[in-house]
Amino acid sequence: MQTYTLNRAAEMLEVDRSTMVRALKNTPPDAEKGKRQSFKISTAARALERHRAAVGTSTPGGGSSYASVRINQIADELERLCREADEGTKLVASLPDLEAKQPHSRSTMVLINQIDALFNESNALLLEREPTSMMHYVTDPIVGTMFRELLAAIYGRDVEIDGMQMFPEEHGHAAK
Repeated sequence: MQTYTLNRAAEMLEVDRSTMVRALKNTPPDAEKGKRQSFKISTAARALERHRAAVGTSTPGGGSSYASVRINQIADELERLCREADEGTKLVASLPDLEAKQPHSRSTMVLINQIDALFNESNALLLEREPTSMMHYVTDPIVGTMFRELLAAIYGRDVEIDGMQMFPEEHGHAAK
């Protein structure tokens, strides 16, 4: 019986790792050696199809729209990028001075720009599919908040920009 790691199964089925993790979440492995689990490709494929059915997508060309499949892919990528951006912001906040913070703040800003581009792409797809969707009104404030949190990690939460406090107390954020 040939079995494959989760990563290899994802590669063979041409999906990203996070999708395969979610698909196999409640699927018992076909083999285990210590903590290492592996799956037959048929087990992984069935789990992936169940996962896709549960989230409303199917394989490309299998009857599901490109928009549905792409929105799912974007969601996976956004999950990863947001986690990395949060980690980057925390790292920047932990560093002692601007010189130490600069390269990490720049790389975190690149992630925030990628997040913004993915939100814009998903918004366009959603508006095409659901013209009354309000999602595009939500994503700009999300990206803006991520940017403000990065600025706060660099300069402190009590910083003012153009005479405006970034985190005014009336929005529930006490200056620290």
